[in-house]
Amino acid sequence: MKKKVLVFGFGHVSQNKNDIAVCVIDYLRNRSNFQNLELLDSNSCEKNLEECIESTEQLIVIDADHAHVRSDAVHVYEGFEMDAFIKHNKSNDTHDVALREALNAASRRGRLPRHRALVGIQAVSTEQNSRELNISLTISRACQKVFEITENWKI
Repeated sequence: MKKKVLVFGFGHVSQNKNDIAVCVIDYLRNRSNFQNLELLDSNSCEKNLEECIESTEQLIVIDADHAHVRSDAVHVYEGFEMDAFIKHNKSNDTHDVALREALNAASRRGRLPRHRALVGIQAVSTEQNSRELNISLTISRACQKVFEITENWKI
């Protein structure tokens, strides 16, 4: 039996700079036939983030990545690389702080998911009509990264 992978997208539709992750989750919900993916976003999650993280062995987080200059860049941080990125990311953004605190708590309790990755997307606004093609391509790239990660994990 294949283990579930929690794919968690940070973002709020009311904050257009961060809702790209929610769009990725929606895209995966509508087009993915992977039954082993549990797709959640910060708008639809009924548990707190710590509970979500500690209850899975495999976690993919989708969030804005402010480390790249291109507005459509997608980068994957996996395992210890993710841990280092989160630890050294001094952003006070609500999502970054919540993720950092939840991962630190899971680590202290010895409940950090064995497989974990962050799909970082350089923040793009989904309200800029002139950028629709770039946004669609960025969402597609992020989804492809999720599929590649799960394939590498042999899910």
